[in-house]
Amino acid sequence: MPKWVERAKKVSQRSQQNLAAASLQEVVDEARSVANDIQFIIESSGQGVVQSIGYDNESIEAVEKFYRLAAKQPSSIPFGIEDFERLLSLYLGQVLVERALGEWTTYQGKYHVYFPIVIRLSDGNHVDVFLFCQGLYRKQVRGSLDGRALIKFLEAPGKLATP
Repeated sequence: MPKWVERAKKVSQRSQQNLAAASLQEVVDEARSVANDIQFIIESSGQGVVQSIGYDNESIEAVEKFYRLAAKQPSSIPFGIEDFERLLSLYLGQVLVERALGEWTTYQGKYHVYFPIVIRLSDGNHVDVFLFCQGLYRKQVRGSLDGRALIKFLEAPGKLATP
């Protein structure tokens, strides 16, 4: 094999690793401020927020309530429900981090994930918060009938985890 091919392979592998590390850092940075972003969106929609959005159960319920209303009336958020689901995913992941249940990481296992940035739970398994939140309003998951799917997820995130 020519030397330039070997060198190209090394550069490519290094670039993929750098991309994964950069993407992870970008997700972590965005997740740290997502509660403020969601609060701004809710307040801008005219629905208002009684308290500041944090990582407590009341805040989580308020965010899910807004999400479900927005899913029924997509015009209430100008950038689309799919983009809000991405913010919801970041928020849910950050709740796990803030509650010391897991940490952001890149997934390198053998199972399919929606997005390669996942939460590694304290038991070493991984949970794909992006997959959970994608189209959540259409899913029949625990808590979806009473608007508490996020709370139910947080009670047992390991149920949806992969090694």
